[in-house]
Amino acid sequence: MNNKLPFNFLFALLLLGFMVNANAALVISDGDFSAWNGFAFGPSSYTRIATGGAPGAYLSMTASGSQGALVLFAGGAAYDPATDGAISSISFSADLTGTSDMLTTAGDPVPQFGFVLVQGGVWIYAHYVAFDAVDWTHVATGNLVSSDFGLPPGASGSPGVSDVPDFSTAGDRIQFGVIVDSEAAPGMDFGMDNFTLNVNTVPLPAAVYLFGSALGLLGWHRRSVAGRS
Repeated sequence: MNNKLPFNFLFALLLLGFMVNANAALVISDGDFSAWNGFAFGPSSYTRIATGGAPGAYLSMTASGSQGALVLFAGGAAYDPATDGAISSISFSADLTGTSDMLTTAGDPVPQFGFVLVQGGVWIYAHYVAFDAVDWTHVATGNLVSSDFGLPPGASGSPGVSDVPDFSTAGDRIQFGVIVDSEAAPGMDFGMDNFTLNVNTVPLPAAVYLFGSALGLLGWHRRSVAGRS
């Protein structure tokens, strides 16, 4: 009997299991920003600058006044838990730089930058990060779960709206990006480069089944071969 065929079959099952798990996560890495879009509140604007980033192109963002804010979306960065699987955690990172206008003085509120997701095309959930620097600085969140996000100030408690996003398979489609809020500061003008997003998913049952089936068949085959020797 040719023993190579069963082993080749088992190897294929194990490889397929790895592929199912590997394809489950969404990874977006953007240092060009040619496909970004969004909307502004108050005296705010954004534009892509071709040079001067860390390195190359970067996204320049300006917000000022008491109502200045931006919400920007990464082009193609979307995930649907209903079809793509439940989310276990999300991580973000980016390189940021600010001008002297962004640096705070005594009594001034601190302008805020946050990584954001929009669920169902309506409700914005943000995870704010501390940032107050002139030179390019790397900012990373680590793995964030649903409870690490929240509605912007004033939106919490709205009728029929959850205070946290839904990462389960019952949740609506999610878009990802950033939020910039001047928080009544005199003004802010800063840049972002090397945006990276990782969506980590709950392991798919199909992958677990394939792993279990392959390992079980491998054990059976070894016992069968040992019994004939």
